[in-house]
Amino acid sequence: MSVLVSGCAGGAQLSDAREPTPAPPALEATSGAGAVVEPSAVSPATHVRTTGDLLPPMERAVTSFGAATDGKFAYVLGGYSGTPHAYSREGQSRAVLRLPLSGEGGWEEVGDLGVGLQGLSAVSHRGEVCHFGGNRVDNAASEPTVMYSVATARCLDPGTGVWRDLPDLPKGRSSHEGALVGSQVFLAGGWRVEKTSEQVEWARDLLVLDLEAPGAGWRGVPAPFQRRAVGVAAVGTQVVVVGGITPEREVSQRVDVFDTETQRWSRGPDYPAEAFGVAVTSHEGAIYASARDGVLRRWAPGDGAWTDVKPLLFGRFFHQLVSGPEGLIALGGIEGMHTEGRTRQVERLHLGAPEPRVSTLELDFPGAAKNRSGWFVDGERLYLFGGNNGLEQHDFEPERFVSEGWRLHLAALHWQRIADFPLRRQTMQTARVGGAGLVVGGFGHEPAPSANGEAQSHGEAFLYDFGANRWTERAGLSRGRTQFGLAVHGDRLWIFGGLNYDASREGAEAFDHVTDVLVASAQDVQSPFVPSGVELPGPRRAFAGAVLGDKYYLVGGMRGGFELVEDCHAFDFRTRTFATIACPSEPRLSGDLVAVGGKLYLVGGSVQRPVQRPAQESAQGPGQRQSGLLESRQIQVYDPENDRWTDLGVEVPFETRHMRALAYDGRLLLVSTHQKEARMRIGLVEVGTPREGATAPAAR
Repeated sequence: MSVLVSGCAGGAQLSDAREPTPAPPALEATSGAGAVVEPSAVSPATHVRTTGDLLPPMERAVTSFGAATDGKFAYVLGGYSGTPHAYSREGQSRAVLRLPLSGEGGWEEVGDLGVGLQGLSAVSHRGEVCHFGGNRVDNAASEPTVMYSVATARCLDPGTGVWRDLPDLPKGRSSHEGALVGSQVFLAGGWRVEKTSEQVEWARDLLVLDLEAPGAGWRGVPAPFQRRAVGVAAVGTQVVVVGGITPEREVSQRVDVFDTETQRWSRGPDYPAEAFGVAVTSHEGAIYASARDGVLRRWAPGDGAWTDVKPLLFGRFFHQLVSGPEGLIALGGIEGMHTEGRTRQVERLHLGAPEPRVSTLELDFPGAAKNRSGWFVDGERLYLFGGNNGLEQHDFEPERFVSEGWRLHLAALHWQRIADFPLRRQTMQTARVGGAGLVVGGFGHEPAPSANGEAQSHGEAFLYDFGANRWTERAGLSRGRTQFGLAVHGDRLWIFGGLNYDASREGAEAFDHVTDVLVASAQDVQSPFVPSGVELPGPRRAFAGAVLGDKYYLVGGMRGGFELVEDCHAFDFRTRTFATIACPSEPRLSGDLVAVGGKLYLVGGSVQRPVQRPAQESAQGPGQRQSGLLESRQIQVYDPENDRWTDLGVEVPFETRHMRALAYDGRLLLVSTHQKEARMRIGLVEVGTPREGATAPAAR
């Protein structure tokens, strides 16, 4: 084929928000859109490999489990993996699992609880892992719930798999937590359940047992509260009890502190967020906690308030935090009461000064697309639609275009087949509009090829309802366009640059580099994209573009004659004017520009550099240097306040050809399916504080 359509443009980047939002009104369905499609059953992601701060994921993700660490391993005991509040013995785990804190090596089973348990607590002492109490479910999944709080207390030698019994608790207890001060274990919170959650007795005391003198038995200390689903940790000689829920079903933010030397209770500052199912641990003289809002917080005795430390990659509750040599490790949990799955991801949380870090995830991909799909992030779900199933740059035969829709739950690590894109198409531009995903334009044969039967640019626009799993068509472009920039600002949609390609036009006429800037209403789905009266400073396609504040930034790309664009601009939505800005160190083709934390991050794409060609390949003779496009793994950062580019200091960890970069909760999310194997690569970049140096302003 004669067409050359290189790369695809980075349009307006997706929102950082992780909470799904309501969908907008829909236009009456056409072009195969409009049907509500039930997503397929979830299919766990397989052959998962991780690096960096993503540790090997749990094979069976659980909530309400016991966790402990001996400084070398993190241990997980029991837990629940079934439907929330629909308990069954099939959903309970009886396994004792461990993972090296280093992340080097995977999970292994080192013990068996004998029965499934959830809502138990655990500590590690002198090489043993000890567990206390918990909740046993006796019914099958199809039967009414029958559950009992147990009084069992035992210690496991992980090396031999041998258990030794401790004195039973005075009464059955579950939904509590424990902490160790010296050789004494302190259990706080919880309740005793008999058959159902309506037949309960709330704990009124703190239970204490010396693991080095267990024969003395348990003793009780009156507690100034009744709460369950609490978080408990010890710092120095103090036991700190955080949050939970009361018998009146009120979620508590209260913090109670028990001094084991004076045997007195005091109050700490309230936890500054909902603290039901909160995870708490101690590390280097301070208490760290995280709850459903996904923020890790710190408090040390004597502090007047909790301090925000950092967000978790994956918000969760009814999880656990354990202390490790490089910070904390977050295990298990669930995103919400009504969720698609529990959190398999295990993440390391560094506690020092923020610095750029890269973690990767690679897993089997059940879809056909290898490149140029449309992408969205909604909450913790990654969506891709359409694309091209070839590996070559110009695989544009009709069978190469796909319409498949897939959803990956990033935390639970499972796939679902969802509604297909209405057309088999690639290189569409995407943006979030309210609670829906907007897809505009692209390249393909549908709904009709060009006059000579080749793929061409198209102008249709569709909205995807994340909740209903449905596509509807909205008013689109009057002429086909691809490799353009799509931006959302206020109540307006904007289209910048791009290419109208039609192979039925002869020679260079097939490539129409459109320069008129289009605008449409973001709310009115009947509103077509119309000329705004603004023209680009020059032709530009396959560029990187993003909205930051009241401006849209355009970097790199290609103009007519396949020449790289060397100037960079910012469009002011208020004045509708363009201004020249500094450019990165090298013109880049088909990169992505992502807005995170008030800065812009340029990721992926290709740069033009001299390359050495073998004599038989060089028209200039042996040893001559020619210009060639090479992939760029450099991540550059633009600060609009000082009009300056810097190097982030970390690189993209895999091939960037046809990779896409999105914003994800203050981080960069890098995604690619462009490889021979049916695999997906994901990179998560903590942007931290960009490294000084490597400034790269180009000539104006």
